[in-house]
Amino acid sequence: MTPNPNEADYCNLQFPTSVTVGSGQSTGTIYGRIFELGVTEASGSSPGVQAQLGYGPLGSDPRTSGGWTWTAATYNVQVGNNDEYMGSFVAPSVGAYSYTYRFSLDGG
Repeated sequence: MTPNPNEADYCNLQFPTSVTVGSGQSTGTIYGRIFELGVTEASGSSPGVQAQLGYGPLGSDPRTSGGWTWTAATYNVQVGNNDEYMGSFVAPSVGAYSYTYRFSLDGG
């Protein structure tokens, strides 16, 4: 498999991997990390990197499923060669949802 140059070398939903909150309540802070060779190694936020935290239908793939809601996340801290971001969202109507991070390397 050939790596896709448009995708980050590494990114993840760091913590927490699950939350339980009531409808209309904040999730609290949720963290995500990204690494891109030649971009994220330096201390501080990396130019061009944008992070979003989103939620959608339980078990769905946010790359291919509709129904996901995204909100901007903010830079938190440098962790090794990774940039860490933080965000939160207000829980929608009662139910179970998936949530994750997505990142852009070109500012959009």
